[in-house]
Amino acid sequence: INIYDILNVSKCPSSGFPINWNSTFSTSNSMFYLSDCSAPADQQTNVNICYDSINIYFHFTCVDNNPFSTYTECNQDLYNQDVVELFIAPSLGEDIDIHNYIELELSPKGVLFAANVTNPDLTCSGIVDDSIPCDLFKYDASIDQNTEMWYGDISLPIKLLETFNSNSTSSDITNYRINFFRIDVPIGQQKEYSCLNCDNSNPPCFHKPLYFIYMNLV
Repeated sequence: INIYDILNVSKCPSSGFPINWNSTFSTSNSMFYLSDCSAPADQQTNVNICYDSINIYFHFTCVDNNPFSTYTECNQDLYNQDVVELFIAPSLGEDIDIHNYIELELSPKGVLFAANVTNPDLTCSGIVDDSIPCDLFKYDASIDQNTEMWYGDISLPIKLLETFNSNSTSSDITNYRINFFRIDVPIGQQKEYSCLNCDNSNPPCFHKPLYFIYMNLV
């Protein structure tokens, strides 16, 4: 269902900060689908991405008529309520399994969860995660009740993908595996678990690295 085999992400615009997200790579050509791939998510998500020599930057745009999260502290269990998520690791090469990756979650209230995940079975069983201090990241979120949208931003230091991920020690990693996720409860409906690249999971399981998309920094 996902139309992307590879995400080719360019450097951030030379105009600097704040980033002009309209001039960056966008996932807008592919809808987020429910994790079992049965249908598009009712409330859609778009991700813009760019990078510089220090960070990879992610900007989430979320349609949401009911943004809800009561969490206030770093590394609480944000996934129990509304959240966007990304899982990322350096690529080990085509068709080589990813067992270690960074998981980032951001709530509509601007609270972050960050962990280094070890996934021996390539699914939701047997996972071990080690928390990463949230102050290593820059992140924010805002809710626009008038348009029923919320927006989130995460700056991921590229160095963390070396320091916290045993897959690679290269100082110039440009090839990654990645997927994006959303947990959301539209008004009057059941909780939705959606993905950029849906992974045929029912019940939902986002921890399936075989479905991570290739992403190149170009």
